[in-house]
Amino acid sequence: MKKDLPRRSETASLYKKFSSCLWVAAALFSLVLARSARANVYATNVRLNDGATNVIAATATNINISYTLNEAATAGIIINITSGDATIRTISLTNPSPGTVIGTNIVVGTTNGPRSAMTMT
Repeated sequence: MKKDLPRRSETASLYKKFSSCLWVAAALFSLVLARSARANVYATNVRLNDGATNVIAATATNINISYTLNEAATAGIIINITSGDATIRTISLTNPSPGTVIGTNIVVGTTNGPRSAMTMT
């Protein structure tokens, strides 16, 4: 009669196999249910008048702010131009206007006053 009973090691290995298969199935099922993934949109290669350093304008003038987005900014973008701690100008762009698309974008900003400086930080 003892010969007909399965060994403990055989039942334990079946349980481990079933348990691991169940975890794999649950992980695959959760991936199937995921409808979307979120990622951060960030700007790289930020330049002022095609330069990688600060810009000082003798008079009020237009300054090209160029940058590259890794993804389209569907929520829009906000560019704050500051002088020290004070915000001089804020440029808000909403999707799908130019400046929010994936890839290279150029936004024209203006300096204020007779001698203004735009600092890249």
